[in-house]
Amino acid sequence: MTPGQNEGGGSSQGFNCDTVYVAGNGNGGWLNGVNWDPSCEANLMTEILSGVWEIEFQDVSDDHWAFKFAIDGSWSYNFGVKSNSGADYDDGAIYDAAYNGGNIEFDTFDSCSVKIWLDLRDYDSGKRTGARFAIDVMYEDDEPIVNPFDDPSDYAGKINVSADASFEGYTLKLSDKTGSVVSRIIRDGEALFSGVNGRNTYSLALYNKNGRMICGKENIALVNDEASVSFGAENLHSAEVRVNAADGTELNDYTVEWFVGSALTAESTDAAVNNLNAGDKVTCRVKLGDSMKKLYDDPAPVTRTIGAADETFEFTLQQAQTNDVTIRVSDEAGSPVPSASVSIVQRIDSKSNYAENYTADENGQLTVALREVDTTVKVSEADYFAAVWSGVPDGSDISLTLRNAVGATLFPNVTFRYCDGSERSDTAGGNDSLTFEVFNLSKNKDITSFTYTSGKLTVPYSEVRNGDILELTATDSDGVFAENTAVVTYTESGAEFDLTLFEKEKATFGYTSANEENLALIFNSDMKRVETVYLNNGRQSGYLSAGSYSAVLIGDAETIACVPDYDTLLSYGLAEGTNFIKRDFSVSDGSVTGVSGVAIPASAKAPFSIPTARIPT
Repeated sequence: MTPGQNEGGGSSQGFNCDTVYVAGNGNGGWLNGVNWDPSCEANLMTEILSGVWEIEFQDVSDDHWAFKFAIDGSWSYNFGVKSNSGADYDDGAIYDAAYNGGNIEFDTFDSCSVKIWLDLRDYDSGKRTGARFAIDVMYEDDEPIVNPFDDPSDYAGKINVSADASFEGYTLKLSDKTGSVVSRIIRDGEALFSGVNGRNTYSLALYNKNGRMICGKENIALVNDEASVSFGAENLHSAEVRVNAADGTELNDYTVEWFVGSALTAESTDAAVNNLNAGDKVTCRVKLGDSMKKLYDDPAPVTRTIGAADETFEFTLQQAQTNDVTIRVSDEAGSPVPSASVSIVQRIDSKSNYAENYTADENGQLTVALREVDTTVKVSEADYFAAVWSGVPDGSDISLTLRNAVGATLFPNVTFRYCDGSERSDTAGGNDSLTFEVFNLSKNKDITSFTYTSGKLTVPYSEVRNGDILELTATDSDGVFAENTAVVTYTESGAEFDLTLFEKEKATFGYTSANEENLALIFNSDMKRVETVYLNNGRQSGYLSAGSYSAVLIGDAETIACVPDYDTLLSYGLAEGTNFIKRDFSVSDGSVTGVSGVAIPASAKAPFSIPTARIPT
């Protein structure tokens, strides 16, 4: 039949045939002794798979051999190679067979066996492409190749990658002629693939970690599930950067970004970028560090096209204009603040700032070179609020005043005056017995977090501001002098309070009893206890402000030590028969009325039952 018709024996993609023969010659004749006979039965191949043909020759001597494949016993349809490639075919390797091509030639060097395959499964008779062949020359102790055309539709293939440059972590993309692409990451010099068809050849493309293609290979087959590919680095180049001052001094406080092609993401931030191809367009962008921004502007990016050698991107920086500026730091009183911390931020352009920290000297001064750009100077020191200056320095001095942050200072001037008009001297206790209460009338808020030492009150600045109206109440903790209040307006220089504490009216209690030890509880007009007095030998003095009071006297001093108020007096369970009496009295103008000279007989009984009855008024 005519090859290519859809009838007969074995089949292939667009091609059918009944028989395949190998025909050729050698120095002593063809392998089976038949010279170039396209239909010799001794050279008839066996169809081992549909479209795959095989023949094996035993006891082949050393010689130079040439052959072609004859279809259906005729030279009218035959396969060879596109050009005579010599005798250099790898055992089991798959090669393209060409319609009506040249002789396929190989050499043997000792007694051996030879196996030959032809694969017509993918042959397209219209395009006359897709036929493939393989040869295996087996000497003693060689491991025979079973069938390189065994249906490898799902190989788990491995590609060993070697190169002069490091491609670790790069991506290897494997694509076949249908356009199907499989990507794998290179780990330890290997890229593993699954679902690889051993009959196909593939294109390999190597991409770096930024997705840029580095190089590629064509017509790679995964024979025996494995292939080794060398991507030579001899055609790859690198680029490095150098930054110099105007005098040629190399500078090093900067960062660099490398962009290759039209990529918007930097491919590298190292001092160099590698694996570049000739023709790649590379942009180098340098960003100066803080120490260099003080004197230089960031240079403009540089773009170059990589040639046939490595490149160096060199930047030469011109120093910017600066002015020496003296910064002076003082407190509210105008005194220098030594060793203050000074932070300076200069806005070089819309995208970058220069920032640096300094320390003022013992005179609160600092002289520094500043550029004429938008600048912020911030000064801070312990116990002060920070101060900030903003503007464009032109060489003039910059002065900043730090406001005390420890607290507002209040100076209470307290005088102690006795009932007879005399003042208490410092030896009589001074201000050590004073306690204070501070109320901010402007904020309607009690101030509790203050300190009082050495005759001075210190209030946190968070509690008071300039112009606030403050109320200060002073109390004698000894109870001898009555409390008093003063109101003043606070200013940043502080506030002085003038207060006079007058002596409480002095009341003398004169009681007599057979016991000679009685307890007197003194209540005010609201029946709240204000004093607890033990009558030793029948008398005791107490200090009370002018007003109305009640005295409750108890015969047994050990029965009640003290009570919170008159209403709870009975809760102590006084035994019936306890000497118990209540008397009202008043204090006014230094005299006491209502209780003087009251006698309590030892046998006196209360005119009521305790605790069930109330004390009579």
